Amino acid sequence: MCENLLSQIQIAGAGAGKTYSLAEKILIHYHKKENEKTIYAISFTNYAKKNIEGRVIELNNGQIPDDICIETVHSFLLNEIVYPFSKYYFGKAFSKATSIKLSDDIKLKNYQLSRMNDIGLIHNEQVFNKAKQMIVCAKGETKAKHRKKETIIEYLHASIDAIFLDEAQDLNVDALNLFEKLSEYIYSYIVGDPKQAIKYPKDFRMFIEHARQNELIFHIPPVNTVTRRIPEKHLRISNLFCPVNEQQTTMSSVKGELYYIYSTDEKFLKLYERYYSCNALIYIRQETNTFTTQDSKNGFSLKESVREKLLEKVHSEYDYDAFLKSIEKYFIKIALKKGAKGAIQSFTKNFDITLKKNEYARLINDLEFDNDVKKFKVKSIDKVKGLENERCMFIMDNAMLEYLFKRKKETNKEMMRLYVGLTRSKSDLILVIDKLSLKKFNDKQIEKSFKDLNIPYITTEYIEKIEDQDKK
Repeated sequence: MCENLLSQIQIAGAGAGKTYSLAEKILIHYHKKENEKTIYAISFTNYAKKNIEGRVIELNNGQIPDDICIETVHSFLLNEIVYPFSKYYFGKAFSKATSIKLSDDIKLKNYQLSRMNDIGLIHNEQVFNKAKQMIVCAKGETKAKHRKKETIIEYLHASIDAIFLDEAQDLNVDALNLFEKLSEYIYSYIVGDPKQAIKYPKDFRMFIEHARQNELIFHIPPVNTVTRRIPEKHLRISNLFCPVNEQQTTMSSVKGELYYIYSTDEKFLKLYERYYSCNALIYIRQETNTFTTQDSKNGFSLKESVREKLLEKVHSEYDYDAFLKSIEKYFIKIALKKGAKGAIQSFTKNFDITLKKNEYARLINDLEFDNDVKKFKVKSIDKVKGLENERCMFIMDNAMLEYLFKRKKETNKEMMRLYVGLTRSKSDLILVIDKLSLKKFNDKQIEKSFKDLNIPYITTEYIEKIEDQDKK
């Protein structure tokens, strides 16, 4: 067990300042420690990592102490567990990781993973599970495997003083089980919000409940229900989708604005252009015929079978991710100059690759960019999770409206996407009804439901107000 100090799990809602307060706790712990071990601050995203770095620098006279290492969770697991101990545990060494797209076909996907593993390449999808195998004991495993795990943990305990884990709701059960095991030996402070667990809706909540039963490892302080940025007007809606003990109050004195508008309203175009020009957060659950979550010139990716042929042409020491991305950029560049057929001809000649008819047809289709198709560019809710802005525009489709209007009430990914979408704004939040994609609601139903929620239709005065603000 970690000496005289129980590990902790802190539940905190949107806007609670989780990342910033984590930096403060890291430095407090740093100034108390009496050894040369490393303190690890671990986040799920690079965005959160940069926030922690910035806050530590701000609080510590412009520098990050040598004993504090700030990493993403994938980097931590790879650099501290998988790379150094994979040869010892599995009998084969992993030396690089990749995030290249895998096939949707299970057999082909398993073949791709096996082929990568044979040359020492681990896919990011495997990192949580492979690291868990090296740390957490399993039923029926041999004494030799068990002893290897103990040895790896001993090495980690000898070099790591503490782990501060941010965004824990984004981890799956494998990663959470791993950190639970490490918490028996290394002090861990784990913070997250189960209401934002879009990737794995049940895993963090189950982890918390299991930890409540294991009082020898974890202390779970009261839920942090105070938000620093979300206006009261927005909380009135987002709290409808929170467990009672996790409903929030706010420290923000900002009045905030909350309206809805139809995408077919002539005022919408003007509003969208105004929000887009000021880099507001504009997001949707998934793209529709009206809204796209990617720029067509940047949304191109090679078919899995073509990627396989490319992998056979490069040496194992290459950076596969960078190599494939450079090929995709090359395709786009040439296609814009010479057309899709010219780009494919250049590609097959330069790399001596033969394409099947279906591969050729797929490339032709993907590379013929239609400049006449005009969609509104937005981000996905998954991409904006963890971000905030003064102004936010949340595009509502059928799924989001069903949860907003309480037609569906089950706690799942869509419920959590709704909560995330409702809690990004520090001031103005506009709910846009994607009218052309609706199938289950008519105008009367929508208008009555918004009236019941006390959310008014957008006013001309509001649009004029933001235009005046942006001119100043």
